[in-house]
Amino acid sequence: MRNEDALRRMLFLNEYKNTTANKEKIKESIDSLLESRATEDEARGILKRGGAENPDALINQFKGFNQGGKLIPLMAHIYQEQPNVEIIGDFIQSLTPFIESGKLPIPVKTKAGYQVKDQTFDKFLRFEEYIHQLESMEAGVSQWKGNIDQYKGAKADPEDILYPEDKNPVADIVIYDGNDVGKCITYGAGGLTGKPYKFCIGWLGAQNRWQSYRDDNSASYYYIVDNTRDKETDPFHIVVWMPTPQGTLITHEPNSTQSEHGFDQQYAKPALGMGYREYLESKGVPVDKIMPNVPKTPEEEADTAKFGSQNTDLEWFKKLDFDEMMRYIGRGHLLSDEQFNYIWGYRNRDSGFNLLTNYLSLGQAIPEAQFNILVGGDEQEPTQDKVAAAAE
Repeated sequence: MRNEDALRRMLFLNEYKNTTANKEKIKESIDSLLESRATEDEARGILKRGGAENPDALINQFKGFNQGGKLIPLMAHIYQEQPNVEIIGDFIQSLTPFIESGKLPIPVKTKAGYQVKDQTFDKFLRFEEYIHQLESMEAGVSQWKGNIDQYKGAKADPEDILYPEDKNPVADIVIYDGNDVGKCITYGAGGLTGKPYKFCIGWLGAQNRWQSYRDDNSASYYYIVDNTRDKETDPFHIVVWMPTPQGTLITHEPNSTQSEHGFDQQYAKPALGMGYREYLESKGVPVDKIMPNVPKTPEEEADTAKFGSQNTDLEWFKKLDFDEMMRYIGRGHLLSDEQFNYIWGYRNRDSGFNLLTNYLSLGQAIPEAQFNILVGGDEQEPTQDKVAAAAE
């Protein structure tokens, strides 16, 4: 008899002896228990092979996102690519309703990537983008638009126009610099055409993927507005062009990112009769000159190593200078309650106020304890003005 079968029999006899519950209910409970243990063991093995420092602590966090435990191995695989537990938790919350409703099976991670139904996504970013597309369709446009109300009326800065040279915002083709996450959020909230867009590099909050594409693909970002096309009916009226060292990624309004070749085959050639680069060149746009890949600087590489993963340790955070705190927060990391309390103590000084503004402007839902402080919490000031000194 296998160890699992022996354990199953022992648990069943023990429960049956001490309860009057229905036998089938006992069996279901034991099956669930053993299945949960098996998935945790699988996840633990994945994390250990990936070099995670504390697999058991991570699994406990994962269990908080998925009570049944069936998605814990998937989370362990994702952690190898995206070691930010908050981002993983947000993703699982988006994915779970589709599984519970039977619209999607439990995804499987293979050597080829993340498989769900008949689709395979080679990277977590692509898989996450697909699920959020489904989520947007499920939620409806009105609910999604509610998330960007705070940016209503925001306009792109004409100085961010890279083409044409006279910076005319109503020229046939207008190209905007997107190499700043704040610009992309403004663009996504309607700052280009008055219409909001679902491009993930312009999302509010922790789901924004501007930094992720920059970290993983060394991508640069350009928004192309085509004023010759109807913004309500033609998905080519706006395109995001993302050159990387490995080639160009392209997204148009349906928000399905493809390599340039894949985009041309699936979207551009059927609609335009030519590749999208060829289309731009036919309009007089010097594509490579206007939209080059901007290599990551040594400072960016160092920032990725230092700030790419969430770090909830207060003492680590306190050792950062003001600019480092801004860059860490700007990557969408939720602060621990202790870190939040630390910057809250300096809220009446320019340095602390700017840190809080940066943190809250990212749009993610902050923990309840932090929210309670915002609406009327502790008024005590710290004794050392470390944040203010760092800003000077």
